[in-house]
Amino acid sequence: MSSPAPPPALAGHLKLLDGPDPGYLDREFGVPLDEACSELIDAFVDGDGDTRSAIVQAMSLRRAQGLAVYGERMASAGVREDSSVILLRGVLAVGLASVAEYDKELIPLLALLHRSAEHLTIDPHTLFTTAEEILGAVAPAWLTSFPDREPRDRSLEVMDFREREEAQGPVYEPVERAPGPPADLPAPEVLAPEDATWAAFIDDFADSEPDNRSRLALALDSAEAQELAQFAERMAAVAQQERSSMAVVRGLVALGLASRHLGKEELAPSFERLKDSVGALSLEPVSLFAAAVGILGGAAPPWLAMSETA
Repeated sequence: MSSPAPPPALAGHLKLLDGPDPGYLDREFGVPLDEACSELIDAFVDGDGDTRSAIVQAMSLRRAQGLAVYGERMASAGVREDSSVILLRGVLAVGLASVAEYDKELIPLLALLHRSAEHLTIDPHTLFTTAEEILGAVAPAWLTSFPDREPRDRSLEVMDFREREEAQGPVYEPVERAPGPPADLPAPEVLAPEDATWAAFIDDFADSEPDNRSRLALALDSAEAQELAQFAERMAAVAQQERSSMAVVRGLVALGLASRHLGKEELAPSFERLKDSVGALSLEPVSLFAAAVGILGGAAPPWLAMSETA
């Protein structure tokens, strides 16, 4: 089963996200990457199932990070332009980024968008619920529950931001915090050294060009395939401990890479553990399998690709 390719008009937008300017967060509004991200979000909103799946499957970690920065920028832009549409794009961008980016990096951005909704006297529940309905299976559970937090638990202060007023509207700035994550945010994943090594390998694989992915996959030997299968099983436990969809995707990608040397039966225990984690966390399996298959490309085994629609 082949994965749908993004429409040609979106390919260039996704390419821009492969290498966003490190100073993008502080650029003037309306730069080309803003326009590309806006058109990408609008294409997801207006697209059919194939278009949405193609965008989800194309969402590497690097692209998700760029989309998250766009979402952060839209929190200020929405107030400056007095536009609920811009704010909604920001929420959608953060939700879509959750396919590949860590929850702990994204949840604080919701505080900015929530605060901007208050500036525009927009009901935050309506804003976030609308985003959930559009995102469908991709929407993370923490997105729609955010407005229901206690006021302090969703405040800029707790999320380590401050608000500064300028003539055109608010600017949100990160602030230094004491060591240790806030109690209401997911703690960073604590991985054993060997797991951290494989996690970094898979993240690098996801961010590589297709030709380089093929070379990386072909270079793996049978012993490394065994290690990847064991890594995948451990990621199932990490997923439940950390409530991390990213751990599930990493595990699925690991199984896909291991399948070059190991058969479906040998990988079945790890695969079942990952599926159990998806169920235990009430995650939507279709989007997670689609993300893994999109990362693996031609290296995805047929049984994993078929699981997209299972």
